[in-house]
Amino acid sequence: MLKLAFQTRDVFSIWGILQLLRLYPGKLPDLDIMFEYGDMPVIQKRDYGGSYANNVTPMFHYCGSDSTLDIVFPDWSFWGWPELQIKPWEALIKDLEEGNQRVKWIDRIPYAYWKGNPRVSLVRKELLKCNLTDQQDWGAVVYGLVQEIGKAGSKFIQEELKMKSVYDYMFHLLYEYGKLLKYKPTVPEGSVEVCLETMACSGPELEKTFKMNSMVSGPADTNPCTMPPPHDPTALQSFLERKANLTKQVERWEASENT
Repeated sequence: MLKLAFQTRDVFSIWGILQLLRLYPGKLPDLDIMFEYGDMPVIQKRDYGGSYANNVTPMFHYCGSDSTLDIVFPDWSFWGWPELQIKPWEALIKDLEEGNQRVKWIDRIPYAYWKGNPRVSLVRKELLKCNLTDQQDWGAVVYGLVQEIGKAGSKFIQEELKMKSVYDYMFHLLYEYGKLLKYKPTVPEGSVEVCLETMACSGPELEKTFKMNSMVSGPADTNPCTMPPPHDPTALQSFLERKANLTKQVERWEASENT
């Protein structure tokens, strides 16, 4: 690590990898990994064209974009963010499910609430424009559609973002990355060994609590999920074109409402 990570991002990222190794013991090869702990992607596509296309720096990171090549990895908060008192994901998702049941959709105050830093990403700045116009109450006009969107979003979080799925993504990402290494990784001189037991007992009380609450109980009874085959070039191009066309359609709607 060449620089200090912000708060406990590094601690809980390493903790998450230890949980993966505990869940699927002996199934991952030895790896060398470079990890970036900042907010913005760092590997720019424009720097790796032409003769440099096969020399991309393999940088694991919490985020990515269409113009960058960072390898997207689950962020630390799946295992807890004690500085903001955000619980590990398995506990947090239960709170979200309970919160969804407290107030019926139709009785909720018609305001969007989001906590975060909009300067981190252009996408976040766009999401702040949830009201395209002050002249129309969109919630009243498309109430049924809005409710369905909300239900679909909640269902996706509850069913597709379970920790088993997060760990399976991590497993396949690291496994495929390991297959690309052209050398056998070795332990560098001066390295510090990190193990589950010693790490669980270190840090302030809330940090230790989050670690214990996010610790996997032991090896999984089943193997990681099976990855589907990759898209063929034609199908992938069709998907990208459809995505681009839908994005342009939304941008046209926004432009028409702002004129």
